[in-house]
Amino acid sequence: MAKLTTAQKQNNFWQNLSDWYAASKKPGGDGVGGATAKAGYTAPAAAAPPPTPYDPYATPYFQGAWGIANADYANKVTHLQDNENTAALGIGANLTRDSNNRVTGANIDYSTIDTTNPFSKAALLQRNYMQQKEGTTNSYANQGQLYSGALLNQRSNQQFGFEQGQDSLQKQLQQILLGSNQARDDAAVARNAAGTAAFIGSLDRAPQP
Repeated sequence: MAKLTTAQKQNNFWQNLSDWYAASKKPGGDGVGGATAKAGYTAPAAAAPPPTPYDPYATPYFQGAWGIANADYANKVTHLQDNENTAALGIGANLTRDSNNRVTGANIDYSTIDTTNPFSKAALLQRNYMQQKEGTTNSYANQGQLYSGALLNQRSNQQFGFEQGQDSLQKQLQQILLGSNQARDDAAVARNAAGTAAFIGSLDRAPQP
């Protein structure tokens, strides 16, 4: 019988190993990968699933603190809106708002204000002006000066006073709304600061490895 060369021996070894591995994968095979393992063989335990990443936004601590901050902000905004509506009603203005309930316009309509809100500042201003105008006309008419320059001058002064009052009311309303907008912005900053503090607090409570 011819002696096998080193190369032939290596080929036979790898061939036998390949045949054994293929047989072990078949049902009833005796390899570690077969349906029936050799006696005494213990398969390695399955790897544990990776731990769930820590989410500081999902913790009860953060959710609770952030919920309180949002509720406080909502209450402040509601209070500011009530103040804006009350101020507008008292002055006699109509407010328009955007989708976030911020005031985008404030108008005093003197053509309808006396009937819609007769006791507002604007309505009383207009009523006082009309009474003064009528009284002046009657007074000068009784003196036979209905078409005099003095009457025209008096009417001009009264018109100026009325327009001055209108301007004062409009500025008064704008000042109230500017203050309200600033308070709303301050409330938003406070809410966001509370959210940042809650996030940091949640990070501090993260499980230690």
